[in-house]
Amino acid sequence: MRYYSARKLIKRILIAALLISKPLYPLPSLDGLIREIEAAYSSISDLSADFTQVTHIALLEKKIDEKGRLVWKVPGRFLIEYNGDRPRKYISNGKKIWVYTPGEKEAETYSATSKNVSKDALEFLNGFLKIRSNYNIVSWKMGANGTAELVLTPREAGAPYTKLECRFGNDRLLKDVTIQNTNGNISRYTFSNISINNGIGDDLFTLPKGIKELKGEE
Repeated sequence: MRYYSARKLIKRILIAALLISKPLYPLPSLDGLIREIEAAYSSISDLSADFTQVTHIALLEKKIDEKGRLVWKVPGRFLIEYNGDRPRKYISNGKKIWVYTPGEKEAETYSATSKNVSKDALEFLNGFLKIRSNYNIVSWKMGANGTAELVLTPREAGAPYTKLECRFGNDRLLKDVTIQNTNGNISRYTFSNISINNGIGDDLFTLPKGIKELKGEE
């Protein structure tokens, strides 16, 4: 009787261990993961988030910490607003990009395709709509609680970065990314308070009235 009870107890322990070790989220294939990310971004009409940015400046061997807010709206409109000691805004209506310091009366103006404006946090968001078309997939793995990691390199010649190390949540939205820039700098963005499809108006993506536009060097 004791032998039977001990064997029964061991069996229960083994079953419990299997249940504990079983993933809470189904593990997709790489193709399945890509479909999930593309579907998540295809469903978005607008997105807003707070972010922290840590950039290692290779030439100066210096680290810069910044915080800000990101707003993105399809197609190709965005606002990147930095707070702190160096407040500034990058605003785009999809055709123009304005670089504006709050309180100033002038803003530098560039075409949306200009490579002279640092907007690396936005360069890849549209790319998540068609991942295989826009990126080479270097590696991938599933993490805890259904998160996923992708290491990507751009297919486009002349991209301002050489590699993206991305972590997606179980909702398949980007939670943080490390960007290796072509100039040797490395930037890490961590996103929080992510909100989607709030019907954000177009007024947010235009230069405030009364600000003079100065053409920047393309």
